[in-house]
Amino acid sequence: MTASNINGVTIVGGHTRQNVGIAVNYASSQSNLAAEYGVQGYYVYLRSPAGILNIERNSIIATWSGNTYREAQGNLVIDELTDSTNSKVYRLRLVEPILGRYNSNMAPFPVFNVGMDISVPSTAPQTSVLLQDLFMASTISEELYPHVGNNNGRVLTDAFYIGDSRTMPGMVVTRPNNTHIVHIVPEPDMQVSTAVRQTLLGVSSPWQTYNWDTGNTIVNVNPQAEVEYRVTLANRTGMPVDNFYTLIPIPKAGLSADGGSGLLQQSPFGWSLTVAEQPEMDHSANYEVLFSEQYALEATTADFEPWGVIPPENIRTVMLRNEEPIPIDSEVELIIPLELGADVDLANDCRSINAWSAMVFRSILGVVSNYTVSDPAAVRLRSSFVEGRVYLDENANGVLDANESGINGVVVRAHDSTTEALIHQTTTNATTAIL
Repeated sequence: MTASNINGVTIVGGHTRQNVGIAVNYASSQSNLAAEYGVQGYYVYLRSPAGILNIERNSIIATWSGNTYREAQGNLVIDELTDSTNSKVYRLRLVEPILGRYNSNMAPFPVFNVGMDISVPSTAPQTSVLLQDLFMASTISEELYPHVGNNNGRVLTDAFYIGDSRTMPGMVVTRPNNTHIVHIVPEPDMQVSTAVRQTLLGVSSPWQTYNWDTGNTIVNVNPQAEVEYRVTLANRTGMPVDNFYTLIPIPKAGLSADGGSGLLQQSPFGWSLTVAEQPEMDHSANYEVLFSEQYALEATTADFEPWGVIPPENIRTVMLRNEEPIPIDSEVELIIPLELGADVDLANDCRSINAWSAMVFRSILGVVSNYTVSDPAAVRLRSSFVEGRVYLDENANGVLDANESGINGVVVRAHDSTTEALIHQTTTNATTAIL
């Protein structure tokens, strides 16, 4: 028996390769004359090396002479075993297929094929796996093939040592030669992080990323401040990324960049921001920045133009994309200057929050990754607010000295000066004691 059809398959971490096929055929051997006229019934072993790949059980299908065999149809028996490396092995029992050189019409018996979907975890390392460590076949009857020919192997490694007496040395089995390889490529981890900050009177706040679950951290924006949105890209895939883009929505009051799907934001934008000037980036990197008057979840669903074509107040999406393959470990930063939209009403929009993510697309080796989203960023419009640091003034000079540290976990409350009603309260930050 010989096996083929899987050579050179490349599977990317975090993805599934569907319909991977193996063809099992007869290989002649002078010491197996009985097999010239057909041997019926085979075990097929499919192994999933732990931490490397996984053969999806419900996808396994076998075909022979026009017949289809599936576990769900009740005509394919699959046993789940574990080998000595703690890897999962599926044993398929196929009783009908016959392999041999000649049938009753002196013509070769048809091959039988086994198909499956193979998934690779996102944590899988870059490696190559020999097909002989994924697949093995043997006859069901121990009385057939009493001798081993040149085209059959019987030296079994731990890869298929599953405690089954039929897989011990001396039993006739087929394992493909070492020219058949499955290549595993790490998940294309094109890291994309987003953050916002404000600058008021020449003082910039820290860059902040938002967390949907905890509600931290929101940047409180003074109407007189400059607001910046930052996108940082880092190629951590271990190889060049051949295609990448990210779509960054610009908030417009009452609208949803994702059409209300919840993919990029949990609620419509509360107030408008406008691109204040042409975004800044490291132009030594081969990236292009384009703009659209539409919100878009894919680059092909909107018309994009270079800076200067669309009035800044009409820009709803900024796209950053590569023009050439992105080198390994390269990083680039894009900063989009923003300002309050002309339609902002401080009386009504004050304390309203904009929280949103960017859409990210990437591909590697021509294998398209699923679309993903960046971490969100959030800004809240404040007409006035108090910020500062709570600290122990050890020398009572009214100044935060270098040797005086902040006090964490202090609750600070703001009350109306006339009614003394509580307006807002917060707790000093767990790391810097900043409000």
